Amino acid sequence: MRSWVKAISTLFVVASLLLMTLPVAAQMNSAVRGSMGGVVFDATGSVLPDADVALTGPQGEYKVKTDSMGRYMVQELVPGSYTVKVEAKGFKTYVSQRNLVVAGETSSLDVHLQVGAVSDTITVEAGAVQIDTESTALTTPLTDQLYQSLPLARNVSGIFALAAGVVSGGGTDTKNNGTNPSIGGASGLENLYLVDGVNVTDQAFGGFGTYNRYWDALGTGVNLAFIKEVDIKTTAFEPQYGKAAGGIVEIVTKSGSNAFHGAVAAYMGPGAWWAARNQTCTLGYTTTVPACHYTSPQYDISGEFGGYVPGFKNKMFFFGAFDPAVAEDYWNAGPGEPLSKAQFNETLNERSWAGKLTFTPWANTQIEASSFGDPSFSDSLVAGPENYNLVNFASGAGRYNFGNINSVLRVDQTISPTWVVNLSYTYNMAHFRYSPNFNNYTIQDRSVSPYITYYVGGYEPSHDDDYSLNLSTQKIVNALGQHTLSVGYTYEHTNFLDLYNTRTGPLFAIPANNAAGAPINVGSHSAAVGKMTNATFRLYPATSACTYCAKTSAGTYAYLQTIRGTYSAPLVLARSRYHVGWANDSWQMGRHINIGAGLRWEEQWYSGEVMNYLFNDNWSPRLGINWDPKGDRRTKLFFNYARYQSVLPLDAAIRQLGNEQDDTTYYFVPDHDAAGNIKYDSNGAPVVIPDSAHALNGTAKSATASFGNPSFASSTGEGILPGTRMEYENEYVFGLERELTPGSMLGVRYSDRRLGRVVEDIGSQSPEGSLIDNFYNGGIANVAASTDISVNENEAVYTPAQWTAANGANTPGNVTAATYKAPVTGCTFADDTSVANGDFFRNYSGAPYNGACITNLSTAAGGNPDGKPDGFANPIRKYQEFVVEYARNMKDNWQARGNFRYARLFGNYEGFFRNDNGQSDPGISSLFDFTNGAISLLGDQTTPGLLNTDRRMVANVDVSYMVNDKTPAFHGVKGLNVGVNFRGMSGTPLSAYMSHPIYLNTGEVPVGGRGTKGTLPSRRQVDLHADYPVKIHESMSIKLAFDAFNITDSKFVANRNQNLDTSPGVSNPDYNRVNQFQAPFYARASVKFEF
Repeated sequence: MRSWVKAISTLFVVASLLLMTLPVAAQMNSAVRGSMGGVVFDATGSVLPDADVALTGPQGEYKVKTDSMGRYMVQELVPGSYTVKVEAKGFKTYVSQRNLVVAGETSSLDVHLQVGAVSDTITVEAGAVQIDTESTALTTPLTDQLYQSLPLARNVSGIFALAAGVVSGGGTDTKNNGTNPSIGGASGLENLYLVDGVNVTDQAFGGFGTYNRYWDALGTGVNLAFIKEVDIKTTAFEPQYGKAAGGIVEIVTKSGSNAFHGAVAAYMGPGAWWAARNQTCTLGYTTTVPACHYTSPQYDISGEFGGYVPGFKNKMFFFGAFDPAVAEDYWNAGPGEPLSKAQFNETLNERSWAGKLTFTPWANTQIEASSFGDPSFSDSLVAGPENYNLVNFASGAGRYNFGNINSVLRVDQTISPTWVVNLSYTYNMAHFRYSPNFNNYTIQDRSVSPYITYYVGGYEPSHDDDYSLNLSTQKIVNALGQHTLSVGYTYEHTNFLDLYNTRTGPLFAIPANNAAGAPINVGSHSAAVGKMTNATFRLYPATSACTYCAKTSAGTYAYLQTIRGTYSAPLVLARSRYHVGWANDSWQMGRHINIGAGLRWEEQWYSGEVMNYLFNDNWSPRLGINWDPKGDRRTKLFFNYARYQSVLPLDAAIRQLGNEQDDTTYYFVPDHDAAGNIKYDSNGAPVVIPDSAHALNGTAKSATASFGNPSFASSTGEGILPGTRMEYENEYVFGLERELTPGSMLGVRYSDRRLGRVVEDIGSQSPEGSLIDNFYNGGIANVAASTDISVNENEAVYTPAQWTAANGANTPGNVTAATYKAPVTGCTFADDTSVANGDFFRNYSGAPYNGACITNLSTAAGGNPDGKPDGFANPIRKYQEFVVEYARNMKDNWQARGNFRYARLFGNYEGFFRNDNGQSDPGISSLFDFTNGAISLLGDQTTPGLLNTDRRMVANVDVSYMVNDKTPAFHGVKGLNVGVNFRGMSGTPLSAYMSHPIYLNTGEVPVGGRGTKGTLPSRRQVDLHADYPVKIHESMSIKLAFDAFNITDSKFVANRNQNLDTSPGVSNPDYNRVNQFQAPFYARASVKFEF
């Protein structure tokens, strides 16, 4: 590890020294700053050297002279609006106002001077071109000038959807506010989020800010009060960007300036301003009834103040902001649920803050320190995400707190006119804590309709500490054209402490025997017996033929089943040490052609409690070609190729390398009296005593079935297989950008992004074989159809009719070793998977699958590779999009942004998040845990089809206009700003899913293929914004604003229940019911005092 650090550091120093020896004309800007450059011409069109160029912006004036080629460049500019003034002897003075500089890009302003006196001035507005023909990067910059003029929610995620190619991530956006979107066809957990250069991406799962396995998206660590600009990269990443298969979101916070400025604002969105929702709770659900969600009032008060430190004007600047906010949700349980008569209010409090100090001690040095955070907590009981099918609210609730603290120290140093170095140190801390009201086992009672839940169940406290060191250097070299050379290195150090699979309820010993005193068949997992485990339970109805079942208060026989338990120590310290080195050459070949060629190298040391692994030597080439046909910097035809490596979040280190050991499908009878009546606790929950005296595995379940063997999953010794490399995808992009008028641009592009390799955990057993196989091989690997890690199972398949022909009235659930008859040649009592299961495996309708016997139990699923593919499928994800977009910066009092995207997302692998079963387990989802097997229990799980977040068409139109003296009829309200946002999108595909035959999770196995059950309807929404400043002093005003969302009160169907069953063999009567509608009309008002 240290040798690599030393090698990369040496490479960086050598590259920097080499760049020092080369001739240079200008330098690049850092990722949080921008540049302004161009060429000055005289009246004849010849270049004009030695002209005086002055830029005036938020932090003062910058003066340069044009070089021998008439070129000028001012870099490291704080994003914002700039005035450019050009003077030369014998020519009129040229002034261009309101030229927008955005982070990470160079705005181009070519100047043509006219003959005349310097005292004569020609003034133009917004003349800078936003098409950077000298860069192959493609970025959507969204500035505060734009988003403050539009109707947007009071969270930074609401800005993301303005960019083309950004759609909802589905289950990664549980608050429906745009958090964790899908970009480039990736899932919502595959983006990279940077704020002032700080990586605020959740290190365990990949979400924005704080993310939790059970609570999903929580907080982001940033707030609109201190955001200056949001830059979204959806395609064509430069080599300094990576670590993501989706998009890159860069957020730049506000800075102080040479003028003192402050604001205090109050934002009010009372619950009375919400229109009535279309309630899914009233649609006749009979299993798990959705909660009735009424209003979601939100309030916040923001304060900000910035300027220069007295005595240090033009040298030291400060900015600070504080934004306490409260968000409420009003719910009650659906009809038929015990809590349907009471309404509950959940409250989340946020205390977002930010501070920044910028110091320019010398003309060539900029030092910046920034820190921000969002401590958040619930001051009311919270019952889990929409979990109101409780008997007693307090029993299933608790309190939580979470938040981020982020800091950065950055130095941008122009060591000489030929060399720039950027250095930064960043720190990110995130945590989540939860305190349940009761420490009792969670039980979902499925003996009643609708289902009822008792107690909390799973939660997962965590604490993350992450810091990074970043170095980069850049230079523009004149040799056969102009080369912008850059190299960089980043080191990230992450420690993630996680209480994985913490569940309410006391630990209990895994029982060795059942209630009849017979040993429970645990196969090769005898070491698990006696270990202390936790668990979640379901209570299922049974018949009187169930020998040991007890009766509920309604007189129904019932039993308990464990859905998941963990018998390993839950506290895991997961660690990552990540290195990246990159180099790039942007070669400007005259005025017409630019070629960007770069290379990125990545390495990650990945560690859990018991194992670690090194993902080494992952290389990502980048190539971009621009052609400017006229050489006027107003047109760019481009082509890009890039490979993006996905760095594996630490969830797999927590679980797979952290010695996770799970047990499931243990069966118990609840505690009961001598008459066989179940005992209940004070909250109405069945009393659970999970010991051998109450264990049912191996006993009669019904007249024809018995309780089958338990199932185990252990990561002990199951790490990352040798030779495994990082997941990657390849992308091809080509398109055209053209400036239509000064300040406006039209672009067209096509992109194709495809997975080349995935990282997923795999297992050598089939679902049916997992109940009896004596061996197991597995681990995290680059799975493919050719994968061979073990000896294949040899399966003898038989039909239910063949079983009956051989065994008569005896079923797999009541046959004994003495009465067993082989239905086909090769079967024995010991190797028959239906016998081990206690019945035939059954599909969603209850119909039986074929049975199978593993005829090579002495070698199956173990040993060395046998030269035969194990039966996996190739992971596939193909994303193709066509985009048309228009952008106009503020000019003549109006600005606009619009885009249209047509896309297709096809495959069998969603990514780090699965919308089908709701799983947040990057790299270790259940998709490839089993081989396909001979009786097709996994059906079409790996058959390619339309993936869940496929949306064929998405359109956005955002326009704002400010009334001025020339506005017809309305000039009397000068300063009134009106903004409108239109968003339309086609629906996502529908599928029909069965539960997993072993894990019992719903949403696992597509029936008939993915996306074959139709499409959700298209949705449209129009939002309006208006603000009006009331001047109370020359430097003070009060701005009154009003935002109205979904003004047509559209309530289109947003999703449907796609689960054919509630567990294997139990059909779901709620299949295809609507489970989500579009949010209704709501409004927000604000008052802002500015000074």
